[in-house]
Amino acid sequence: MKNKNKKSINLLAIEVFLLLTATVLTTVIALSKNQNKKENESQQNQAEKETKILDIETINNEKTKKYDEPEKNKKDDHEDDENYDEENYKIENENLKKDNEKTYSENNEKNKKKDLVVIGSFETTIETEREKEKNRVHNIKTAAKFLDGVIVNPGCTFSFHRNTWDEGKNKEYKYADTLTQNGMDKGLGGGMCQVSSTLFVACLKTPGIEITKRQSHSQKVRYAPLGLDASYVTGAKDLEFKNTRKTPIKIKTYFKNNKLKIEIIGEEDEKYKNYKIILHPAKKEIDKKTKKMKTDVLVETLYKGESIKKKHFYSEYNID
Repeated sequence: MKNKNKKSINLLAIEVFLLLTATVLTTVIALSKNQNKKENESQQNQAEKETKILDIETINNEKTKKYDEPEKNKKDDHEDDENYDEENYKIENENLKKDNEKTYSENNEKNKKKDLVVIGSFETTIETEREKEKNRVHNIKTAAKFLDGVIVNPGCTFSFHRNTWDEGKNKEYKYADTLTQNGMDKGLGGGMCQVSSTLFVACLKTPGIEITKRQSHSQKVRYAPLGLDASYVTGAKDLEFKNTRKTPIKIKTYFKNNKLKIEIIGEEDEKYKNYKIILHPAKKEIDKKTKKMKTDVLVETLYKGESIKKKHFYSEYNID
C-alpha cells in the first residue's frame, strides 16, 4: 500500500514538474516573441528615421542645387547674369518700343482728326507777258514744286537750298534772267529768288517760325515789298528758318492767275490764337556817298494787343 501511494506521489510530482516546465517554456517563448517584436519595431523606426534623414538631405541637396547651380546653368544659356538681365532688358525695351509705336500710331490717328489750318501765307505776281519770261516762269514753278508738301518738324531748321537745289534738283532748272551785282544776267535757275522771297514773307507772318538766315538782293525787286525780299545764290546766299512750334508745319504752293501763293499749314495752337504779327512799312535812308539805299523793316508780334517781340530786318540796295 505504501509503495502504491509513493508511486502516485511521484507521478504527481512529475506532472507538476512538466506543467511548470511547460509554463516556463511558454513564458520564455512569449517573452522571446515580444523581444523580437520590439527589435523589429525598433529597426523599423530606425529605418524610418534614416529614411527621413535621407529625405531631408535630399531636399537640402535639391535646394542647394536649385540655388547654387543656376549660376552655372545661366552661364551655359546666357553667358552670365549681367548678359541675361541685359537680354531681358532688351526684350522689355522691344515690348515698350512696340507699345510706344502703338501709342504714337494711335496719337497720329488722333492728330489726323485735328483740323489743319493756314497759319501764314503770302502771294506774289509772276510776270509772263514777255517771251523771255518763259524760262523764268519754268524755274519759279520748279522751285515751288520742290517746296510743295515739305514738312518741317518741331525744332528743325529749313534750308531753301537743300530743298530746292541740292541732291540733283538743279538739273531741272533752265537759264533765265537773274539779278547780279552788275545788273541783269543769264543764270541757271533765274527766278528762284521770287520763290524764296514769297516764302520769306509767308514765314514772317507765321507765329512760331524764326528766321535764322536771310540776305537781300543788291537791288530792290519788283515782286516783293521793299525790304522784304530774300536773295538766293548757290553756295553764297540761302534762306533758313526754324520751326519753334510744338507741332510740324507743312509748306503748300499754288499757282493761279499768274500768281504764286505760298501757305504755311499747321495745327491750331492755343498759344498763338491771340498772336498778331505786323509787318511795318520799310523805313528807308539814302546814303549819297555810297549811292545806296538802306531799309529797315520792323516785324512786331502782338499778344492780345500788347507788343511782346520786335525784330528788324535790314537791307541795302544799289540806287538805280
